Amino acid sequence: LGSSCCPVAAATAAAAAALLRSPWRAFVSMAVVVLRSMLLQQCVSLVMALGADGPFRIAGGVGEDLEGCQVYHNNQCSGDQIDTDASFAANKWFTPSRGDKDYQASFQDYDRLVGYAHVAYTADHTSATVEVRAEHKDPSVTLTYIFAGVSQSSPSKTFSQSQQDPVTIQVSGSDGAKLDLEPVDFIWASPPIASRPGDYREGQKGAIVELFGWPYADVEKECPHLAEMGYLGVKLFPAMEQVMSTQPFNGVMNPWYFMYQPVSYRLGGRMGSRDALRSLIHTCRSHGVRVYADAVVNHMVGSGNDANTAHRNPDAGCTKWGNKTSSLQGGHSPFYTQGFTYTTNPHTGKPPLQEFPAVPYGPLDFHCERPLNSWTSPLVLNAGWLSGL
Repeated sequence: LGSSCCPVAAATAAAAAALLRSPWRAFVSMAVVVLRSMLLQQCVSLVMALGADGPFRIAGGVGEDLEGCQVYHNNQCSGDQIDTDASFAANKWFTPSRGDKDYQASFQDYDRLVGYAHVAYTADHTSATVEVRAEHKDPSVTLTYIFAGVSQSSPSKTFSQSQQDPVTIQVSGSDGAKLDLEPVDFIWASPPIASRPGDYREGQKGAIVELFGWPYADVEKECPHLAEMGYLGVKLFPAMEQVMSTQPFNGVMNPWYFMYQPVSYRLGGRMGSRDALRSLIHTCRSHGVRVYADAVVNHMVGSGNDANTAHRNPDAGCTKWGNKTSSLQGGHSPFYTQGFTYTTNPHTGKPPLQEFPAVPYGPLDFHCERPLNSWTSPLVLNAGWLSGL
């Protein structure tokens, strides 16, 4: 255990070593062995009594980085199991806290507060109820909800068609935690689709062009020409926040398929901001061109492609790498995977699992990890992970 665990044991071991180098070593060797064993047992008992948060820790134990080139292999499937064990809920809340070494302002207070807005429209789409579904790490904390600058204790608020501007939403905890959610754009705020010749059954028949990799500003400029050429719709790249890197991957800087690795569902993809997307939609609809979204909803980022600053691969010479960022302007959301990890969160003592707080997804929202290594097994094909996806 050494001096990092029990100073008394370390001092006794040093004294014993000196005695063993003396002329009386033959007489004391057996006593030293017995004494050392007793002290080590007492030291281990002391560690267990103090718990993981005490001043002493066993190397490789709770809250300790793995030694050598080991990595964690938690949440692996066994047999026909596909669900993540409920005990892994304890690995949630991996996001650094304010003041921690790896904290960024864009992480807000995701270390203890997450949430999202659920919108339910009436059948005629003349009103909508926005419900904030938030969770605090400490259930005793009282939450306040701020809709368009107005505070209330209820998590729900109903809006009518008179609300044309996007609604801003914040959540505030009695412990000081704060969270800014994505604004809500209501469907009635978009202009109607302009009538055009050849628009058969409201767009159910007609040509759609996919502008693969076009920035929103360029698509917006193109929409008048698409209408003139007879296209009834345009399809966009995924609009959600996507993983990005500051280093090449397989010799390519931010390959196109990174746009299919979601960090969150915030509208801040590589092709433009939320405001740019809104402007594009308004312009295209005013020319009679519908806008179709490409969405990624069955997986998030690949294994090790996350905001954790410490990764290593024992199968590649213990190669190490840091964190990825994202396409979101102004700073990326926190996002974590369980692959290639060897460190723990200083506040929970747990290594990361699959966690995307800005959605919010936690470890229990994912299957346990199963390699996608068979094209004939229905279980593997349905529940297997492809490169951590």
